[in-house]
Amino acid sequence: MKKLIFLFIVLSSITSYSLTITIIGEDKFPLKEVIVNINNQVKISDPKGRVTFNTSEEFLNIFISKEGYKEEILTLKKSKEEIQNFTLVMKKISTSYVTFEFPVSNGLIEYREVGTSRYTKVPFLGGLKSIQFLSGTYEFIFSTKNSKKNKQILNFKDQFKHLFIDNGIYDFMIEDRFYPNLYFRGIVINSSVNRNIVISIPSVQTTVRGVIKNKDQFIGGSKISFTDVDNNSYETMSNFAGDFFINIPPKKYKIALKKPGFLLKKDQNLIYDFSSPREVYNLILDTKELLSNVEGIVTDNKGIPILNADIMVKNRDKIIYLKSDDFGNFSTSILPGLLFIKVEKSGYKAFGVVTKLERFSTLSGLKISLTPYLSNISGIISDSFTPLSNIHLTLINNQGKVIANTISNKNGYYEFSDIKINNNYFISVGIQSYKYYYSDVFTLTKDDILNKNIILQDRKIRIHLEFLSSSKTPLNNQEVIIEGVTYKTDTNGFLLLDLPENKKNIDIEIKSYGYQKQFNLTSMSTNPNQLTLIIK
Repeated sequence: MKKLIFLFIVLSSITSYSLTITIIGEDKFPLKEVIVNINNQVKISDPKGRVTFNTSEEFLNIFISKEGYKEEILTLKKSKEEIQNFTLVMKKISTSYVTFEFPVSNGLIEYREVGTSRYTKVPFLGGLKSIQFLSGTYEFIFSTKNSKKNKQILNFKDQFKHLFIDNGIYDFMIEDRFYPNLYFRGIVINSSVNRNIVISIPSVQTTVRGVIKNKDQFIGGSKISFTDVDNNSYETMSNFAGDFFINIPPKKYKIALKKPGFLLKKDQNLIYDFSSPREVYNLILDTKELLSNVEGIVTDNKGIPILNADIMVKNRDKIIYLKSDDFGNFSTSILPGLLFIKVEKSGYKAFGVVTKLERFSTLSGLKISLTPYLSNISGIISDSFTPLSNIHLTLINNQGKVIANTISNKNGYYEFSDIKINNNYFISVGIQSYKYYYSDVFTLTKDDILNKNIILQDRKIRIHLEFLSSSKTPLNNQEVIIEGVTYKTDTNGFLLLDLPENKKNIDIEIKSYGYQKQFNLTSMSTNPNQLTLIIK
């Protein structure tokens, strides 16, 4: 296993400074191509083992790695004294090659390094199995098909030291940093007795007590792990009131919190020094709560997405304002708990919903349907004098989309019902015997539009009549009787007529020339049309 080494170095005030690290091996020779990561800045050591960083950050998280060597992790903090360049020694990873011998021909080996949770499973055949291990302490479970499981703890160290001494009487002294020197005097060593000497020293521990909090809330059911520089891990749990305690060997530790939806605050992600034996340390560990996600869609009562709807999401004192996108979708992250969601859109009734958002989760598929405000448009359609029945009317929005159709009754009354407000519309009427009608564009509000009366005009055709003498001279200012109505030509002998569209024939009479003739208009193909008459 890769062992992690944590160092805590105190740095000075937050100003720009340069840091050079020289990396060497246990043989004192520099190591090149070592990967060094400082606060997500990554560099590789040169042939002299050096790497230089320029930074102004107060806290430095340094990760150093090279294949075949143990990873190193350092946490630095700037203090009153300027940081000095330093040299780091990387240790090679040592391994042990172990052969297991079993009294049966086949079975299963399961093992994990102490402090980890994942087991590696290796079958064996023939009663023998060889496995290579990194140095460390491992838990093994040996099993076969017809036997109970056998669990053992084995330790594989980097080095093994053997002490060979002659027969005689010896005094032993044991040094320990937690006890005064221990002396064992007059111990006889010979070939028949005391071949194995066992000296038991009571373990020395320190006590850590604390509480897990999130603002004013105490967090129970949290797993707190303490990991020392040798990667030994110790765990405890907080009770319902957030309190915890643990007895651990006096060392420096990294503390980690395992609680769904919560993390330790960044300023508490430090190396804690619990090195004093038999001390009682008190901690207050503050956490931050992880955000959960809310996703939904806003539509009208027909399921059509509504864009740019105003959305408010409220949880306790936290309020987030959003807008739905072009497809009616919205999403945000907010602290878990009881949510109040309010959606508003001009022309629609506001809608609110209360729902619960679980910790460390996503509330998706939330569909919010808005009911539009509706109004009516009505009036009378006529031809100035007479109401017109069975006339087809069309309501169109300002994008040219047909919104509704209706037909006038026998009294000429028409009505468009349940139309969305705050939109622009116009009315179109097209009927063969009348001119096409297009109203002005108008905006519909919450109030109904009444008396939107429409007057249709008859269709007419236009004819340019040109009157010439037999010598092709214009008959100017000449009185002409057409259909019993007297007209007068202009100075160029022209006369413009507006006639009903369904007019088929006209009678033309010029009394001063004794001229009278009937003309068929059905053959005319253009409007206006020009007709030249030679008057003899």
